[in-house]
Amino acid sequence: MRYRISIAIAAALGAAVALRAQQNGGGPHPPMGMHLHGLEKCLASADISTPARGNAQAALTAGRDVLKADGAAMKAAHERMQADIANGADKSVIGQDAIDADTARTKMHTDAQTIHDQVFAALSPDEQSAVNACMASSAGHWKHGQRPAPPDAPNP
Repeated sequence: MRYRISIAIAAALGAAVALRAQQNGGGPHPPMGMHLHGLEKCLASADISTPARGNAQAALTAGRDVLKADGAAMKAAHERMQADIANGADKSVIGQDAIDADTARTKMHTDAQTIHDQVFAALSPDEQSAVNACMASSAGHWKHGQRPAPPDAPNP
């Protein structure tokens, strides 16, 4: 009886993974690139000195290539997992594919945080406050479909 339950759970999990992979046909969408795009917009609109703006922009430009490589690695890991699922690979292979995809996502997150830190290191405390205020406003808000709450409403 326990063996049948284990098989049923494994089959349901496999079907859920396959369905999710099918729904994500376009591959993973790196959210950190959107965050840096918002940061770039805020750097352009905030009151920042010309040298600091140039240094921050240089850090963003250099970081863009790093994030593109990270995005390609995430896409490759995701496609490899989809191919293994479609080919009926063993669950240990699919599990390793999931670990590889998570590692790629974690690397992208870490790299984006490093770029963010480099940009903020180029700014004075007042300039950092201006950029943070912009990021908190709707003009620099990077989360998909979310806007800041009205002043009288609690923020979700």
